[in-house]
Amino acid sequence: MTDLTLHNLTKNYGAVDVIRGVDLDIKSGEFVVFVGPSGCGKSTLLRMIAGLEDISGGDLTIGGRRCNDLEPRDRGIAMVFQSYALYPHMSVRQNMSFGLSLAGTPKAKINEDVMAAARILKLEPLLDRKPSQLSGGQRQRVAIGRAIVRQPSVFLFDEPLSNLDAALRMDMRMEIARLHKELGATMIYVTHDQVEAMTLADRIVVLEGGRVQQIGAPIDVYKSPANRFVAGFIGSPRMNFLPVSVSAATAETATVSAPSLAPITLPAKGFAAGQSAVLGLRPQYLHRQPAPGMSARVSGQVVLVERLGAETVVNLRTSDDQQVLAVLPQDAAFGAGETVDFHFEPTAAHLFAAEA
Repeated sequence: MTDLTLHNLTKNYGAVDVIRGVDLDIKSGEFVVFVGPSGCGKSTLLRMIAGLEDISGGDLTIGGRRCNDLEPRDRGIAMVFQSYALYPHMSVRQNMSFGLSLAGTPKAKINEDVMAAARILKLEPLLDRKPSQLSGGQRQRVAIGRAIVRQPSVFLFDEPLSNLDAALRMDMRMEIARLHKELGATMIYVTHDQVEAMTLADRIVVLEGGRVQQIGAPIDVYKSPANRFVAGFIGSPRMNFLPVSVSAATAETATVSAPSLAPITLPAKGFAAGQSAVLGLRPQYLHRQPAPGMSARVSGQVVLVERLGAETVVNLRTSDDQQVLAVLPQDAAFGAGETVDFHFEPTAAHLFAAEA
């Protein structure tokens, strides 16, 4: 197991800055997920760690060794790609052993390592098949097995499940989580799928525009987003955002209101009376019936009701033409055009500065 440190890491293509001063310490044996929208720089950052992209500035250390100029093969890493990158003319066994053969590893050792990886990934019955005879999930397991036999210090995964259907993605998430627990290896995983990030990671790194927006345990990032971007990106359905006016403020609280929102006081620092702001409400924290502590409410007219079986998603339009989604954990009856109130605890809301 090996730790990694990224210190002020940058990447540019001419005048275009893609990675802008990333600082990150990854502990030995940790599972870290880079998550963010397309074009945020997460795959570029992973490829810089792998040595597939040059580092424009800053330092990368792996196991205490500066690796900026080391060849990929000398970094002690193995990478699993989105496209599987299997040799179609080779069997599963040959695909898994190819790198060891190139390195001059004795045949007995190669066979031992391939069989050990095959047992971990339940690939023994498939060793003599070609990639064309495998399902997408089986091909991805072979790609992971090829990485395991190298016995790397660090595993890198670049959106490895994006080509799989929903059921297979869930199965493979379980496989990767089990693999991490069994191997105890340091793993860095790139995805745009926040479900993968939330379920796999010890910590997630939220990226946007080549910058780190927040680092933390998944539940901490979900409950305490550092800014409006993180709040809107993490969570499904996405957080509701309502423009509000700050009517009063102290060092620790702010009182806000809007046409569809009765005045509420919530924990918020750095706001002043008369300031415009944005109130963030997660759909899951809105309730049809008030409970103790739910002193705040938002009102709107029902536009659409989505009954999904285990839950109901209600789409409201407020009097000031804002959209609000509420997720109720049961089948609930609502009629289009009905005016309803949803209740929430002020402490469940977030307040963000209005965008310029």
